[in-house]
Amino acid sequence: MQDKEIITFGGMTDQEKIAHLEARVADLEEKLSVVLGLLAKKSVKKDSRNSSIPPSQDLSRKKTQSLRTKSDKKTGGQPGHQGSNLKMVAAPDQVEELRHSYCGKCGHAFEEHELFYQKSRQVIDIPLPKPIVKEYRQYVGRCGCGCKQAADFPLHVNAPVQYGKNLEALVGYLSVGQYIPYQRMTQVLSDVFSVNLSQGTVDNMLNRLGEKAAWFYERIREELSEGRLPVGADETGCAVNGDHDWTWVWQNEAYCYLTISDNRGSATVAEHFTEGFPNAVLSSDRWAAHLKTAAAQHQICLVHLLRELKYLEALEKHPFATGLGSLFRGAIHAKKQQQVFEYGSPASQRFEQGLDLLLKETIPKEHYPQTAKLQKSLLKLRQAAFPFLYEAKLRADNNASERSIRNIKVKMKVSGMFKSGHSIYAKLKSVMETIQRKGQNIWQTFINLANTDYHWQYAE
Repeated sequence: MQDKEIITFGGMTDQEKIAHLEARVADLEEKLSVVLGLLAKKSVKKDSRNSSIPPSQDLSRKKTQSLRTKSDKKTGGQPGHQGSNLKMVAAPDQVEELRHSYCGKCGHAFEEHELFYQKSRQVIDIPLPKPIVKEYRQYVGRCGCGCKQAADFPLHVNAPVQYGKNLEALVGYLSVGQYIPYQRMTQVLSDVFSVNLSQGTVDNMLNRLGEKAAWFYERIREELSEGRLPVGADETGCAVNGDHDWTWVWQNEAYCYLTISDNRGSATVAEHFTEGFPNAVLSSDRWAAHLKTAAAQHQICLVHLLRELKYLEALEKHPFATGLGSLFRGAIHAKKQQQVFEYGSPASQRFEQGLDLLLKETIPKEHYPQTAKLQKSLLKLRQAAFPFLYEAKLRADNNASERSIRNIKVKMKVSGMFKSGHSIYAKLKSVMETIQRKGQNIWQTFINLANTDYHWQYAE
């Protein structure tokens, strides 16, 4: 602890003493103001509620409080609610008829005509899994001319003993659809299906599925690149053999394209989308690589901005953050009420002019450094703020991209990291996500993919 400063007034007049004390008070007040400002900033921490930090990284997560007001209704279904229950099928696979052969009271033996049907009950179950071994026996014909002619094995039967296509489809579904790692998958297949696969065999099966999906993967890329539907882009970290790599996604309401790269910059974008998106609006969260991508227009994610503005409101308390947050929330609400605005209309100009006024406002950089920095950034991105107002299918957020890429975090939590097969996973996951957007069955997709050589059909 530092020694307290000793104040002496030797030889000073009363006026000099007063002036000295006033100067010292002013100095201490200035220091106190600086310390209080630092403490105030230190108390404002970034978390998932006021920044782009994911909820999993919140150090002290508070229980989420519902915005709903308390209701006097009882829990459960309310009057008039249409409930649902199991429905009986018209043609059951098995029927067991329950008949008494005699009367339990007098012992009378029932004749067939004395029994009548009363009601049925059904039990839905699945058969116990059991592998089916199909043997192909080749016969050779011997002709009188001395020629021998052997029947051909099917093209897909090319080894003395091998695994079938349905098993290959199941491996793809469990790995990509359900995020199950190789070791656990081999255990499931052994315990449940009595099929003993090595992890190397699992990897080979996934590679074959990836080869068969390659043409569709390329088609997804082409449809996104050339299409007119708004495209959303995002990226997130993932682990590959102990290295920190990146999973990228580009998606719209019809297609989803994922890739895993060791680069988070524009090189990855150029590798997969050389021409960018010349016919579509590209939505992103202000990452430089996405903003540099060629596109008809750019839309920045206003939800990300609102979280950042919330942080700045608490940190620096400049009215710019409050006003901009209110403006963005008003625009998002207006778009929900009215699907699309006409450019230049009074309703849209209210938001456009409001943003221009806020961006022209002078913000002292020395007192509000982060608020001033955000204002400067938004000046460069001015035209990317409100395109969503004028296009029906364009949103103010980039939530669809985040949902499409969130699966990689689930995969990491289950598997820890990719040791191999990360590029195949991205390819098959792209196919699966696209198929889901078309409302088709994922399992049936893997069946089709495994059982058809390289070109399989799907319904548009």
